[in-house]
Amino acid sequence: MTDPTPYIFGVKVSTLVASAVMGIIAVLLDIKRHSVLTGILAVAAGMGVAVLATDPIVSGLKLDPTWSHAVAGVLGISGRNLIVWVTLVSKDPLALWDRVKGNPPKK
Repeated sequence: MTDPTPYIFGVKVSTLVASAVMGIIAVLLDIKRHSVLTGILAVAAGMGVAVLATDPIVSGLKLDPTWSHAVAGVLGISGRNLIVWVTLVSKDPLALWDRVKGNPPKK
């Protein structure tokens, strides 16, 4: 049996829609912190993370493929925050290691 899921450029339409809807909701809930440009970039970042990570997470956790909608939605909400976190950690990875070990941050 073939997969009936429609694809655009190799990406499931359901992943795009779920991540876009949840990304837009996340921006609207925090609208005071966003301009039009930052809102668009936040939604695009969430969608990008969802496109790249939904299928690996679903298969890695051995979830039923129907869970991909929920995973894409969560990544749509948190995708921008994940990008910001990775950017901050990449500037000083040892500070993250200190926090994991429970040491106070250095001033």
